[in-house]
Amino acid sequence: MTYNEETGVYTVTLSEFDTVCQSLGENTVETAYKFNITEIDSIESLTEAVINCPCYCDLSHTTLPSDNTYLLKVFFNCVKLVKSPIIPDGVTNLAWAFRGCTNLKEVPIIPDSVTNLGQAFRDCVNITEVPFISNNVTNFLNAFSGCANLKQVTIDFNETATMEGTFSGCSNLERIYLFDDNLTKARALVAAVESGIL
Repeated sequence: MTYNEETGVYTVTLSEFDTVCQSLGENTVETAYKFNITEIDSIESLTEAVINCPCYCDLSHTTLPSDNTYLLKVFFNCVKLVKSPIIPDGVTNLAWAFRGCTNLKEVPIIPDSVTNLGQAFRDCVNITEVPFISNNVTNFLNAFSGCANLKQVTIDFNETATMEGTFSGCSNLERIYLFDDNLTKARALVAAVESGIL
């Protein structure tokens, strides 16, 4: 384990992670410990370690292994996760990946390879904006449902995507930015919002 005083990041192997967390002790969301977790032998092992961690974690300095394309439920209901690891290019499925992460503050950059965001960020009540989402995503089913503090989204809208419930319960949503000026896409999105589908 090493600690960088300048960045405040602890670099630990996955096998060291639990011991380091225990030694650091409890903290708050505002004082989440920053980790760069290395030597991740499996996504399942990382999931178990983070879910069982006694402290709040900022994993934005950790990169998930690039050989995993399917991250279904990877951090499901992980209330100690404050910032997500970096999601590598090549990942296609983020369904339920962060659902119920009620202390997650930011949506990570979503690679263009992702096609499935079904329920990915459902009930992540502390996220306020979503970075660019490509039109490769074909499943948005309840993707941001229940994100009560979500204010803005940037999306290259795919009018053929499954969108039911995408922004259901997003009572503070103010803006949806379209990445291009495609009028057909804009009309489809407006129609979906007006009909209550989203």
